Formats: sequence, structure tokens, C-alpha cells
Amino acid sequence: MTAPSFPFKIQLVVIVLITLVMLTVIGIITYFRLTYIVNNVEESAKPNVKIVFLKQITTDLAEAESTVKSYKLTRNSSYLRPFFNSVFIVNNKIKTLNKLCIDNEEQRIMCDSIQTLISRKYSLLNHLLLMEDEEKITDELKRISKKINAAEKSSLIVDSLQMQLSAFQAQEESKKGFFKKMFEKNKTSKEVREYKPVHSASAIVIEPRDLMQEINNVSQDQFRQLQERKHDEFNLMLKDKEIMEKIHYWVGRMEASELAGIAQKIRESQELGRETKVHITIFCFAAIVMLLLASILIAAYIKNNNAYRLELQKAKSDAENLAKAEEQFLANMSHEIRTPMNAIIGFTDLILKTELKQEQKQYVNAVKTSGENLLVIINDILDFSKIQAGKFTFEKIDFSLSKQLKSLVELMLPKSTEKGIAIATRIQKDIPDGLVGDPTRLNQIFINLLGNAIKFTHEGEILVTAEAIAEDETTVDIRFSVCDTGIGISPDKLSVIFDGFTQASSETNRKYGGTGLGLSIAKQLVELQGGSIDVKSTLGKGSVFSFNIPFHKSLKPESNALTEYTDVEDKLLKGIKVLLVEDNPLNQMLAKKVLSDWEWFVDTAENGVMAVEKVKQKDYDLILMDIQMPEMDGYEATRLIRRMQNDIKKDVPIVAMTAHALPGELEKCISAGMNDYISKPFSKKVLYAKVLSIFENKQLATTK
Repeated sequence: MTAPSFPFKIQLVVIVLITLVMLTVIGIITYFRLTYIVNNVEESAKPNVKIVFLKQITTDLAEAESTVKSYKLTRNSSYLRPFFNSVFIVNNKIKTLNKLCIDNEEQRIMCDSIQTLISRKYSLLNHLLLMEDEEKITDELKRISKKINAAEKSSLIVDSLQMQLSAFQAQEESKKGFFKKMFEKNKTSKEVREYKPVHSASAIVIEPRDLMQEINNVSQDQFRQLQERKHDEFNLMLKDKEIMEKIHYWVGRMEASELAGIAQKIRESQELGRETKVHITIFCFAAIVMLLLASILIAAYIKNNNAYRLELQKAKSDAENLAKAEEQFLANMSHEIRTPMNAIIGFTDLILKTELKQEQKQYVNAVKTSGENLLVIINDILDFSKIQAGKFTFEKIDFSLSKQLKSLVELMLPKSTEKGIAIATRIQKDIPDGLVGDPTRLNQIFINLLGNAIKFTHEGEILVTAEAIAEDETTVDIRFSVCDTGIGISPDKLSVIFDGFTQASSETNRKYGGTGLGLSIAKQLVELQGGSIDVKSTLGKGSVFSFNIPFHKSLKPESNALTEYTDVEDKLLKGIKVLLVEDNPLNQMLAKKVLSDWEWFVDTAENGVMAVEKVKQKDYDLILMDIQMPEMDGYEATRLIRRMQNDIKKDVPIVAMTAHALPGELEKCISAGMNDYISKPFSKKVLYAKVLSIFENKQLATTK
């Protein structure tokens, strides 16, 4: 079964996108329509400003007409002020109404008509007020006549009469001027005849009898004029009624127009509401269809995905089982090869220390060299496996760069001497000597590069250099180079020289051997420490391998114990009691011989059960524990020892000495309770250095 198809995902994404687009579009349309409906409803709920103004104008006109009538009946001048105020109020409201109707041509025309009619109405009311003032003149004349009769021949009568008549005339003129200013559209009504008596200086000596006669004549004349004004007033009232009816007509039309607009908005809102309801219904239906379709697709995907997941789980389980099988195979291979290799290399070292003929010594050296080459191949395979598994770890310890390179040259010198090749070192003078890093991995990189240089160089020399390319207060980036005068590498192979299982040519493999992993491992070790590696080579002239690694500067420039190995001949640990737990008789014999040469007292145990029993019966200074043994392995035996009640017994140092060399083996040993780990075939110097370090740390802890 294959994985769920990619087009399915596209279909699902398309369905989701279509649904989102529909939701967005319908949401936007619905929002704007509902906003429009809500606005219309809010406007409908509020009082209509135009209608309110029209109602107020008609009310103000009615009040103005009422004040005029009240004034006519009572002749109380206090009614005139509300009348004059209404002129200003109505005029302002008409102007405001004009502004409100500026966008509606029909209503603007209606508003102009109403304004014209209102002007005419106020003009008529103005005429009515003037007529009332003329009646007041007649009444005043009658009053004056009575005063004259009562005062007989008083010379002050005429002067009083003239003053009062002048006052009435001035009042009449001022009112006419006011209405002319207020209503520019008013037509001039017919002139009201005014009585302007003319008096000369001799009027003061007129006889009261003659003056009364004159006043009676004026009164009769005023009476005739009054009758005419009554008739005119009646006509004005008819015209006022006609104008008011027209005003009501236009106001009614304007109200009807405004109400019709409101009704139209309501109908539009209702229509939009129905359309919105239909759209929402359609969208809901479409969304349900889309969701059903998406659910069907998701259900099909889940069904297929479950089957695919089961296959993945099965494949993962198979891969894990295969990885475990591979790891177990490597572990078994490492153990089965390293176990005899430990005996081969160890016993050849012992044989070489005895007296041998030259031919015998040559044969033994050949065996040792073959064993060491085979061990290099095994180590390369295991290191490559560690790196690929991501289980390669790096230490951060203090070491001396100069001593590290010196130790490296001493280690490689026997091989180079056999071929007559000199190895020289050149270290930059001002480069820091005390560094913090992993000297073991640095040594491993150099061993790969120097080993290749010795292998492929037949004459000349090899130069190892170190120089600082970047430095600050706490760190230094050092560039190392290994230069040889060997066979060189062809240019077309330089790009693949660091690939795994790759060599310059098949002829090189046949002639020089090897797995092709050394440079690949060196490259990965450099890059895992934050550096880089490169090569320059000329075919037939030699090669230069260069790499840089950043280090921290050390505050303790002294060399690390594992880097500058202690001379085993010093026998600083003379006389310690050791329990050697080893199931292989040859390895047991070899280890016992090496430890006895150091003057250590050695007991042996063939498995974990025997080891635990011996620890119960006797105290030991050190236990060298094999891992893979019959009956009980080294892990379980270590755990049982650490659980013992006796402090001396449960705290005894335990060092794993095993043919297991897979990634994570050191962590397993430490987790089980061991102090350290060394792989077979073991180096006597490394073993001695590890044991010495454990005892020094133990002594330091006891002192504290």
C-alpha cells in the first residue's frame, strides 16, 4: 500500500479555500446589507428632522396669527413681542429647511414655495397690525376731544394734541420700516391715508369751539376710512386664509414626499433582508455540502492513513530490529575479532621481549603488523558506526599541545623509521600551549592522516605544523597540516577523497589495502568539533592535508594523564590486589602476565558469579571486569557489587576491559556502576594510566 496521494491533500485544501472564500464573500455582503438595514431602521426610529421643522413652522405661524388677533381684541402691546420673535424664528427655520432639502430638487422647490407663502402671510399680518394702529389714532382723537371740552380754553391743549399725534405717527413709521426689512418679497399694500394736521404758531390762540369742530371733521373722515379698512381687513383675512391653505398644502406635500422616501427605504430594507436570508440559506447549504465532502475525504484519508501508519510502524519496527541486529552483529564481530586479536597482539609483544633470532623476530613483527592493521580496520568500522549513529562524544579536558604532538610523533615513529621516512614538527612560537578540548580525538585525526602519509610515502619526509589563524582572550583557532612527499592524488579524485569507503583508485586498494574510511572519519571528527578540513595534492609530488579546530585556552597548561602516559616502569601502583574477571583463557593468561610484570597481585574469575563470590570473601584494590561472559555478564556483576553493605567492597574501583567497542558502550558501563572502560586489545600504557588516574582521584577525594 502506498502513502495517501498528494492530490487528495490538494483537493482538501481547495475545498477549505472555497469554503473560506464563500464565507468571506457572504460575510461581507451580509455585513454591508445588515448595516444598511440597521441604519434605515435607526433613521426610521428617529424623528424626521424635515417633518419636525414643517410642524414647528406651521405651529409658529398659527401662534403668530393668534398673537395678532389677541392684540386686535385687547390692544395690549405685550402681544407684539412674540409676533416679532416668530418672524425671526420662522425665517431661520426656513433657511435650515432649505439646507436640508438641497440634495432633493423636488423638495427644494416645495420649500421655496412655502417660504414665499410665509412671506406673504406675514405681510398680511403686518397690514392688519397697521390697521389696528389707525383705529387707535381715531380713538385717541376722541379722547383728546373730551379733554378739550373738560379743559375749556386751556392753551396747553393744542400743544398736547400735537405731541401725542406726532408720537403716534412716529410709531407708525418705525413699524413700517421694520417689516420692509424682514420680508423683501412682500408687496406694497395700498397706502393708508394719514392724518397730518398742520398747525402754525397762531394755532395756540384758536378757540376751543373751532378746534372741536375741526376734530369732529377729522373723526368723521376717520370713520369713513375705518369702514373702508374694515372691508380691506375682511379681504386680507380671506387672503390670509387662502395663503394658509396653500401653506398647509405644500407642507402636506412635503411631508408626504418625506414619508414616501422613508417608506421606500423600509421597502428596500425588507427586500435586502429577504435577499440576505436567501443568500445565507444558500451559503449554509453549500457549506454543509462542502463539509460533508471534506468529511468524506478526511474519512477516506484517515482510513488510508491508518493503513499507511501501520505499514510505517511495521517498517519502523523492522528497521529498529534490523538496526539492533546490525548493532548486535557489530558487537559480536567486535567481540569475536578483538578477543583473539587481544591475545595475538599481546602475546607478540611478550614474545618480542624475549630473545629471538633475527628471522624469528621478523616473523613475529609480521604477525604483530598484520594484527595491528586488522585492528585499524575494526576500529575504523566501529568509529564510522558511532558517527552514523550520532553517538560520538567529545571530552573537554586540559592538555598540552606540544606534548600531544610529541607523543603522536613517538607513536608513529616506529612505522616511519621502518620505511626510512623522517617526521618533523613545527609549532608557531606564540601559539598557546595549554588548551581545552579532546586530545584523544585530535590524536585519532592525526593517526589517520599520518598513517596515510607514511603508507603512501616511499622517500622524503613528513612535516606536521600548527599555527593560530584566529585568537581572542578565551579561544584560539588552530590550523594543523600534514605534508608528505608521497605519490599524491589525481585532481579528479580530490572531490571524493573524504567520502566513506572511497580510495584514490582500485589499484591503491589492491596495493596498499585499507577500508577507505580513515579520511571520512577524520573529516567528520573535525566538523563535529566546529572545524573544517581540505587537501591540496600534486600527483607524483605529494599531498598537504590541513584542518582547523577551535579550542578554549586552558588555565592549566599541564598535560593530561591520558595524553602524556606515565611510564609503566615506574611501578607507582606496586603491590595492589587485583581481581581479573575474564572468561577467555588466552586473554586471562595475557592480562595476568602483564599485571604480574607490574608486581600486582592477581586473582582470576571466569564469570560474574565467581567474581561476586570472591569479592564477598576478599577485599580488592581493583577489579578488571569483562562484559560478555557465561552465567552472569559484567554489568550485572557490577550492580551486585555496588549493592553490598560493606563500604570497602561496594566502593572498589571497577574498570571494564572488554572486546565490546560499539557506540554507547562507555555510557552503559558507567551506568552500571563502573569507573572507566578500555577496549581490547588494550594498550598497557593506557590501562596503567587509567588505573593510576582512578587511584589519584580516589586519594584526592579521601583527603578532602
